[in-house]
Amino acid sequence: MTTERGLTAFLLTAICLLALACPMAGGAEEGGLGERAASPAEPRTYFLWGSKLNASITDLLGLELGEGDLRAIFLLSGAGTWRLVALSGVNGTFLAASPERRGIAEEVAASSDRLLVVANGSLTVLNASLGMMWERVWPGEEVELLGFPSEDLAFLRVGDAFLCLSLEKPEVAWAYEPGPADVLRACLLPGGPLLILRRSGGNWSACFIELSGDVRPGPELSWLSWATDAQLTAYNSTCCLLLAENASYRALHLLRLDGMKILWSLRLYPRRAGLGGPFLMPDLDGDGAPEILLQTGASLRLLSGATGLVLAESPYEAPVRLVLPLGKAFFAALGTDGVLRMGLAQLEKGNFTWFWALAGISCACCLKDLDGDGFPELLAAIGRSAACIWGSSDDQAPLIGHLWPEDGLSTSIPEVVFMAEVKDEQSGLKSVRFVVDGVAHEGFLDPATGLYVAKVRLSPGQHEWHVEAEDRTGHVSRSEERRLAVNLSFFGAPGWLDDVAFFVPWAIALAGAAALLVREMHRQEERGRAAPGGLNR
Repeated sequence: MTTERGLTAFLLTAICLLALACPMAGGAEEGGLGERAASPAEPRTYFLWGSKLNASITDLLGLELGEGDLRAIFLLSGAGTWRLVALSGVNGTFLAASPERRGIAEEVAASSDRLLVVANGSLTVLNASLGMMWERVWPGEEVELLGFPSEDLAFLRVGDAFLCLSLEKPEVAWAYEPGPADVLRACLLPGGPLLILRRSGGNWSACFIELSGDVRPGPELSWLSWATDAQLTAYNSTCCLLLAENASYRALHLLRLDGMKILWSLRLYPRRAGLGGPFLMPDLDGDGAPEILLQTGASLRLLSGATGLVLAESPYEAPVRLVLPLGKAFFAALGTDGVLRMGLAQLEKGNFTWFWALAGISCACCLKDLDGDGFPELLAAIGRSAACIWGSSDDQAPLIGHLWPEDGLSTSIPEVVFMAEVKDEQSGLKSVRFVVDGVAHEGFLDPATGLYVAKVRLSPGQHEWHVEAEDRTGHVSRSEERRLAVNLSFFGAPGWLDDVAFFVPWAIALAGAAALLVREMHRQEERGRAAPGGLNR
């Protein structure tokens, strides 16, 4: 009997506590992340890091030397001088600088752990620490770097001659002079051969130079007699792109290297000043051939590499001089207006979608993916500063879900722990702030619960609070306004009814338990007296 009454007292207390807990649990579920959709916002990106270089930036590149050793290399130009600066590709900290050298530098390139700088009539080779290894000078000649058939060799055009140069020491492995030419163009093909296109007296011809230096003559291109200039672009191991033009006509051809036969042609508008391309994109239609991105007139087109048919097209005014593929159908386009835009080719709609745009960009290149989202980052020169740009786009504000305390809660504890569930699936969260009576308190992520928390000491009275969450691109979300009362005295304003509601069930439970206990003690005493010898016991 005693056990049953004790259980009755315990159950009464538990029921009272559950009655208080149920409203709190219901308030916590309200506004969960699963019940809300992210708010659409303007597409944006952000800078992972930035660094002032205080000099004009001519060219740049990313150099990965090993696990965890990613470097950003910048070619800086002064008044008839140049130098290289190396920053950490991960955080932009300064690593090294080369001595200042005389000359007008044009580009920087990398082969293995060597850096090559092409200046007026010279080629300078530096090591990864930016120490000079050697320099080769050809006075009065124009030098063009054509590519690297291997880690230790470089193909150059010096004036009207083509050279294969050893990078270990400035030795010429072989040289070839095709003879007088009105126009001379070349490109390094996949696998090593060098394709040379030559126009002399209105006639065009082609030849190939193997890595060994052997020259393989190609056919005469009589069908190209109408063109006064041409541009070669390597496509794959069997084909190349030829962009030919004269004063009023321009056409793009895909040529088979075996016999230089035309596979398809596309007539284009005359070239605009500063226009680059054609640019290669990954295979997007599944036919195994890379696609081609180019601009014609005021239109940007994506062509099928296999057929030359238009896969996507949209108006685009500024001449595009550089395209950086970002993976899948995403890319970044840099125009002659200095604006870098992120775009997406949508084959199912036949057009392009544009995301963010950044102005003031003089040059850019891709950098290794730093945040693990599957997209490379972008290394860029902005005025006289360097920056690493996030290579994706964020078009949603953060999601704010569960909040605690519940709206309208009254408490007798002045030190309140505020909690919020906040998520951002794109650029990630930059900050979460609990704003109480207009004062922001920084929230910190609790690893155990996955919630953002802030502990705030409040004065007695009524308080208003909400949560503000900001992602890395600057999108801000704000929760609804909530009220909270702090009452430090029992049965006193404000919120004395909440104190009554809290303490009355406890008082009832404790009083009931005490009454049952006293009653049982009395019964035990009466039984003891009635039993024989009970008085002695």
